Amino acid sequence: MGVVAALILIVGLFVGPMLAESIRGGNAGTLHATRATLRTVQTALSAYRAEHGSYPPRLAMLAESGMLGKRIEDGWRKEFEYRTPGLNGREYSLTSRGRDGQAGTDDDVDVTSLDRAE
Repeated sequence: MGVVAALILIVGLFVGPMLAESIRGGNAGTLHATRATLRTVQTALSAYRAEHGSYPPRLAMLAESGMLGKRIEDGWRKEFEYRTPGLNGREYSLTSRGRDGQAGTDDDVDVTSLDRAE
């Protein structure tokens, strides 16, 4: 657990400055912060699976296990949508509903779009 906690802490150190940027930078900063948080949650999900043998049934279990802070939110201060098993045969789905807060719209951000976004 020590290595996993250190890895999550290191990744989390990148999220703080990005969240501050999102407060100053409007939607672009908020989107950047959301992507960074998605990556942090993605890392925590992998660590949870390595430790427990499966992904958590609820995203809140990452906070309950101490792997992430109490609130797991996107840059717009909304909860992520999480499900396991995920959509389209994936092991899990993790999505931000984006600025409009509506699922299935063009501003949604999910873990499958992270590599394409950069």
